[in-house]
Amino acid sequence: MSLHGGRRSFPNLLFEVVLIAVGVFLALWANNWHEDREHRAQARAALRNFAGEMEANRQATQRNRAYHETLARELIQFLRSSEPPSEERFSKEVHFQGVRPVIYEHTAWDLALATQALSYLIDVNQQEPTILQLYDKVIPEVNSALSH
Repeated sequence: MSLHGGRRSFPNLLFEVVLIAVGVFLALWANNWHEDREHRAQARAALRNFAGEMEANRQATQRNRAYHETLARELIQFLRSSEPPSEERFSKEVHFQGVRPVIYEHTAWDLALATQALSYLIDVNQQEPTILQLYDKVIPEVNSALSH
């Protein structure tokens, strides 16, 4: 159908084709822009989840460390005491509540992998040298702790 009805002239037909092509191009551009926004939002959500989970893991580690430090002080004090050791005295002076391992969460990582949100973190790739340096520092410390 022509803009003016009746016979189509070549310039009118060319104008209609260009108009349709521009409309399709704009629709595709808007769709890509929208998808890109959604991907960036997923990436930011993944980073927020990582940060929250790391903070929770950090706090759990601090609580666990404080518990073990207190337990160690109480045990040293119990052992250095001149009073004879007894089970009753031990239970009063040393507040042992069992071994408390830190259970680290990793659900944010699992969610990021499932949603492929990590593929949208382009800027993180620029941090790879720093991340590798941190690994080079931490891995020997972990291996050292495991060898004791």
